[in-house]
Amino acid sequence: MNDNLKIDLSKIKGAEVRKLTTWNGNLQECICIPIQNSFGTIQNAIVDENGRKVKSFKGVYFNLEAIEVRNQENGTHILLPSVSKEMLQKLTEEQLRRRPILGNLIPWGAKRKNNQEGE
Repeated sequence: MNDNLKIDLSKIKGAEVRKLTTWNGNLQECICIPIQNSFGTIQNAIVDENGRKVKSFKGVYFNLEAIEVRNQENGTHILLPSVSKEMLQKLTEEQLRRRPILGNLIPWGAKRKNNQEGE
């Protein structure tokens, strides 16, 4: 089955919209997302407990968890920031529960709350 995935990037902790000059000199609105964040969700390297890079990645990865929900009106899953093993040990239960919902999964062709089909 195919799903439609929607992510609200503005809900990522520390993310902000800024005007930046692009490679061709044009000023453009961009979203800036910090790589080091409180959940360890965005990764471009593995770091040790002292913050030193142990291994660099070829890309920058955005780690999410898809949690199944019963409310079919808004999709079949909600998307939460994943928590790295290191951060999982540091966060309280309350901090884990307060992770922002970044988006959802909606099956293609499913009816949404406002009666529009999934895109």
